[in-house]
Amino acid sequence: MNSAKVPASDSYQDYVIKSLGKNPQLAADYLMATLEEENPEENLLENALLQVAEALDKQKNITPQQIQLQAEKLRELMAKQEDSVMNEIKKIIESYCDFETKMVNQTKAISCFDVADFFIWLANETGSFISNLKLQKLVYYAQSWHLALNEKPLFDDDFEAWIHGPVIPELYKKYQKFKWYPINEAVTPKLPLDIVTFLQDVADEYFACDAYELEKMTHIEKPWKTARGNVPLDEPSHTIIRKDWIKEYFASRVQEQEENQEVSNI
Repeated sequence: MNSAKVPASDSYQDYVIKSLGKNPQLAADYLMATLEEENPEENLLENALLQVAEALDKQKNITPQQIQLQAEKLRELMAKQEDSVMNEIKKIIESYCDFETKMVNQTKAISCFDVADFFIWLANETGSFISNLKLQKLVYYAQSWHLALNEKPLFDDDFEAWIHGPVIPELYKKYQKFKWYPINEAVTPKLPLDIVTFLQDVADEYFACDAYELEKMTHIEKPWKTARGNVPLDEPSHTIIRKDWIKEYFASRVQEQEENQEVSNI
């Protein structure tokens, strides 16, 4: 996959604001990730600071007028070309919550249902069709690329090699009532921003494909074929598609992409 692309839609920005306001640790991590960007876009830090400020202000029920004043103060600071600017920014962050506490690394286990919520939410926001079959494949590719790129699973749940491709039985059962029809359910993703960005990248690659296209992709890939073995295509199988098979296969694709990129740069 290519590097993550963060959409600039109002719905995505609203999601960012709500997420940052609920979790000060997330707000701090968001700022730290922005500061560590090697080639930041113009006004990237300023926009990130304004988002965090707005999120935390809203959480504290500060008036829109006060939010606007704080935003102007941040813009004035960012316009200065002085070494003291970052210290002033730190003071502003500390005014919302304890800075050292925010820097503590806290992680929350993610489930396949959390990842599914993101894709269902995205379908709702974009007016796209997402069936149970398509959802299974999107969650599968999210797990696959996370294993390849981060060398660890995105969630613990295992996929089985069903007739129509990889499936997590419990996730399938949750949305079984929709059959082949679109999943009609209002959801709000509750995920760290780095995971949201990663899932958006997965969506950029696969979301435009329909369920049948995604099914065909999984059928020609080694993990599903290995799990199926000699089972006829039209017979059920509950064999688990092992995570190490998935990781090895998709890691090889990452390596292949990197090698192709090196050749193209020569």
